[in-house]
This record gives sequence, structure tokens and C-alpha cells, in this order.
Amino acid sequence: MSFKDFTKLFPKADFPLHFGEDTYRTYESAGKLIPDEALAEFIAPLEPELDEFTEVLACAKFSRKEYTAVVYWKAGLLHNHYRLVTFDKRGEPVENRVIAGSYIDGEGVSQSAATITEDHVVYVVSAREDTIEDLGAADKSSALRLGIDDGGIIRELGAPE
Repeated sequence: MSFKDFTKLFPKADFPLHFGEDTYRTYESAGKLIPDEALAEFIAPLEPELDEFTEVLACAKFSRKEYTAVVYWKAGLLHNHYRLVTFDKRGEPVENRVIAGSYIDGEGVSQSAATITEDHVVYVVSAREDTIEDLGAADKSSALRLGIDDGGIIRELGAPE
């Protein structure tokens, strides 16, 4: 599969983009499940855990002169996440980062949500709940601001202002 065919699977971004626990449902209507051929070539190198039960949904794409970025949603057992991946013009991955999702382990639940702006700034808010008493506790949450430079490198810009 060519890189161009791979990126055609992703709907063009309509900013701002929001990614949270249930927003994959919004992307289901516009996006497509990524076929096995594309998973093997473009997604498997980025994802350590892919099996026949894993679903990967194409959510959005956007680009600048030197890179194309895609966001996909991966649903696995006890976790799901949205991954932002930048590719150079040859289709080689430049950077990738999980920007939102939910993880359940024996200790509790970690959740994060993200928004990507038209300027390609990514705002991420995360929280961890170990018990029901932790829900909404300020000391269990964090915020992060990321930027994508002109070459497709994802860098931490610091806490949101």
C-alpha cells in the first residue's frame, strides 16, 4: 500500500480536533477501520500490541509543507488510545505520541483527553483515579501543551497558559 493510499483512509481535519473517551464515535462516521495491509505497513511499527481483536480507526489528517500528520484510535483489551503520528513526505514516521485515551490496570484508571488547534498545538489533560475518592482530585491530574514543528517533531511546550 502506498503512503498516499494510507493517508486517503483518514478524513481531513476540521479544527479544532477533540479526542476524549467517547469521541471515537464521532470519528466512526467519517473515518474507516484501517485495513490489515495498512496496519502491517504503517501502524504495526508504532504499536507494540496488535492482535486480531484490536481495532484501529482512522480519525483525522492534516499537513504542513514538510509533514503529514494522522491521528488514529486504537481499541485494545483494558485500554484504548489516540495516537498522533507525523510522517515526512516519503511516508517515513518522524514522531508519534499517544495524546489521549484510557488505561485500566489493577490499581485504577488513567484517562486523558486532547485538543489539537489549527496552529497544530496539542493540549492534553490527564487524570489518574486509584479509588472512587480520587475522582476529580487536583493532585491526580495534569495538563500538557505540545507543538509540532515545521519538520513534524512533536515537542513539549510546557503547561497551558
